[in-house]
Amino acid sequence: MTTTTTTTAPTSSISGHDDSTLSLRIACLLPSATDICVALGLSDVIVGVTHECELPNPSWAILTQDGLDANQKTQAEIHEQVVLNSRSSEANSSCSIIDSTKEMVESATATEQGQPVAPSLYPIVRHAWIQARPNLVITQDLCHVCAPSSATVRSIIQSSTMATTTTSDQERENNNEGSTSKANNDIQILSLSPQSLPDVADTFVAVANACHVPERGIQLRQDFLDQLQALQSTIQQHTTSINLSKVLILEWLDPPFDAGHWMWDMVDHAVAKRVELKPTTATATPTNSTSEGEQQQQEQPPSYHRKSKQVSWSEIQRADPDVVIVVGCGFDLERNVQDARLCKYLPTLRATQQGRLYCVNANQYFVRPGPSLLLGTVLLALCVHDNNPQIVQAIHNLPFVPTEQDLSHQQTHVKLNLVEGDRTVAPSSSTPKDAPSQEDFHKLHEQACQNMEDFYIDPATGYSVFTQVAHEKRGKCCGSGCRHCPYGHENLKDKSRIQQPSILVQSSSDKNNNNAGELLHTKHGNLRVLFFSGGKDSFLAIRAVVRQRQQGSATQQKPFGLVLLTTYDATSRIIAHQDISIDTVIRQATHLGLCLVGVPMHRGSSESYVSRIQLALETMERQWSPSAAAAPSDDPTTTTKQAHRAIEALVFGDLHLEHVLSWRKEQLGPLGYRLEFPLLHVDYGDLKEDLIASQVKCVVSSSTVAPQVQVGEIYGRDLIERLETLALASTTKSSQELETRKGRTEISSSGSRDTKDLTPRPPKRASNSTTTTAIDVFGECGEFHTEVEVWETDPAVALGLSS
Repeated sequence: MTTTTTTTAPTSSISGHDDSTLSLRIACLLPSATDICVALGLSDVIVGVTHECELPNPSWAILTQDGLDANQKTQAEIHEQVVLNSRSSEANSSCSIIDSTKEMVESATATEQGQPVAPSLYPIVRHAWIQARPNLVITQDLCHVCAPSSATVRSIIQSSTMATTTTSDQERENNNEGSTSKANNDIQILSLSPQSLPDVADTFVAVANACHVPERGIQLRQDFLDQLQALQSTIQQHTTSINLSKVLILEWLDPPFDAGHWMWDMVDHAVAKRVELKPTTATATPTNSTSEGEQQQQEQPPSYHRKSKQVSWSEIQRADPDVVIVVGCGFDLERNVQDARLCKYLPTLRATQQGRLYCVNANQYFVRPGPSLLLGTVLLALCVHDNNPQIVQAIHNLPFVPTEQDLSHQQTHVKLNLVEGDRTVAPSSSTPKDAPSQEDFHKLHEQACQNMEDFYIDPATGYSVFTQVAHEKRGKCCGSGCRHCPYGHENLKDKSRIQQPSILVQSSSDKNNNNAGELLHTKHGNLRVLFFSGGKDSFLAIRAVVRQRQQGSATQQKPFGLVLLTTYDATSRIIAHQDISIDTVIRQATHLGLCLVGVPMHRGSSESYVSRIQLALETMERQWSPSAAAAPSDDPTTTTKQAHRAIEALVFGDLHLEHVLSWRKEQLGPLGYRLEFPLLHVDYGDLKEDLIASQVKCVVSSSTVAPQVQVGEIYGRDLIERLETLALASTTKSSQELETRKGRTEISSSGSRDTKDLTPRPPKRASNSTTTTAIDVFGECGEFHTEVEVWETDPAVALGLSS
């Protein structure tokens, strides 16, 4: 294992505290580092993680961006981009850092021990880095394209320090960033590059030592190794070396790559025989490339060559494995199943034809070198010994192995059937023409519930999925993130895994009079549900609701609570149009102390938007509805159900678009709640001043009208006034042209011309964005969207509770 610690300056702020972790501010630049820190009990001192990490703590900053966009590419396209990036790095020796504009890529030359550093496909976001102010950075040098390297970290430390020193004294005072430069000069870098399972265990100790909790690291390593040994010993009691299954682990399918590094040891601990394959002569990817520092290792016997290597399908067929496991690097179970079904070579293998082809959640349990590799080894063993019920039962009897039901809930692995009868078939040809779409699990679930069935088979993965009927029989949330949980995932700890509408952030219980969470706490009942996108319009709607609440208190009107509701794509976790992650919205709501309900929208479902909203509202009613013993309504026409509803109104941040207003009234009005539009037809000048008064930094998150409005640009007074000037000029020009045409007609008929009203109105975009005559100052016609970085401003000031 190569574990190197590099310090850019004296580390007195860390080493001066012995066993204390109070001064630590950890940035985890790879998911396994986050997993290790969480396992060591260091969650409270993590300040930043990658965009690929699970986020049990919404206060953690997201320090990296996806420069690969793998969800939108095939494996062949991903492979091609990785190879091109590798060649580019050899020519340019540059690494990527995304600055505060989120578009401009600045190249900073960096080398690692005299070797060029490949450009990371997951670049660091400079403005998030500066705000996080880490003093311990955990990264890796195992794969220069999979996560930021130590050289990339040193580069951003240097560039961020230089950028900070150019900030004026007044800016430092306003932004509270006066200590950033000092912090950036006092950073320890811990680089992890494990090659084997024992190496992975050693990283637990390395991280613990750097964080001054060495005992925790030693204990975590010992437990990890002991449990691996217990698994291996248990299996060995029921098998012999003579009849071991030959297993092939495929890290990639197009082109095929076999598994390397710690997965060799995982096969050993699963008591199986690893298939030996010869590499192809094709150009290696960055994950398979070697540096001069590794030439000595290359000269060792083949057993020392642990890197994944590109192979050929003909070589795989010649090796004839007994079991094949698809562990696409960085992919979850769903993506691995999808890619396996598209691979034309897998059905030709004997293992597939005998029903021994498996797909797994590789990202979580195989390619992430952390504590979760233990469960990955368990999954591997269950797949390899699937034909021996005695071994399978013995594995499940181990105290650290989850139950079979829990593994199903967690969507860890699945046996994939690409064979129909005795005939190998393409995945699509097994679907009858009159069957529901393979992606439409909503209809399958409805049918199963109508038949009072406990589960249905998901056509995309082959999983048995529990229905709402089954969950209601259990009577409570099991905490596993089930697709059809009817309990709002109330017992699910990792809210990033929700499948149904669920509370992501609870109202703050702070008693301070200036605290919005207390003022608008859900305990007050009479809830307003505000549809929140994370942008300026819905943020200004919150401020309007706060003013209503304050005015109501002054006139002794009944208090009310506020709940933010956000819909987002369940797969990408991105909010439509805004191009904002739901994790950002969680961070916003947490900082403001407001309750947030998330509504994941499933691509593979025909369930309508309105149905999902209705389900979310029903979840809230169950959570917060007053007791049935509450006082009855004074209105005799009001039903008991209406009288005791928790929600009074649905609130929207719409400004002036009448067709949007009409749609909301038509689609959401029948749900039976009052619809409120506190910003409707409010003068743009008043909205501008209200946004500025909030002192909240507002950044353009997406734009269809570049270069007039750029992604990453600050949406403040300067941009607003520039857009106002453009809008006024365009409106005036259009009015003058219309006046001229009208005048010619009037003069020709009566010899005189009327003076027309030239009052500027919100401009309308042309149907073709390239011929836009004007841009709505607030982007109301979809020209651009924004993200409000409320966490940089005091919550009371941001919401107008104090100035």
